[in-house]
Amino acid sequence: MGVAAYAGAKPLQSLAMSCHRTQVEEYNAEARRQGLTGIKWGPDGTCEITSRRDRAKWLRSQKQHDDDGGYSDG
Repeated sequence: MGVAAYAGAKPLQSLAMSCHRTQVEEYNAEARRQGLTGIKWGPDGTCEITSRRDRAKWLRSQKQHDDDGGYSDG
């Protein structure tokens, strides 16, 4: 049994990292400004993650903590 990884073909949908639908452009612009290509927000505000490293960088930039499950992301 392998690890359930996420990638471009199978993004992780995160409601916990979502934003309000009126903030989608702002969040996507900030992620681009930081050079993060593995995280984006859809039209309804749901966060789609394709890179564990970019997820970790985003969380740090927002001064948030997430238990990395022992994978030492970022």
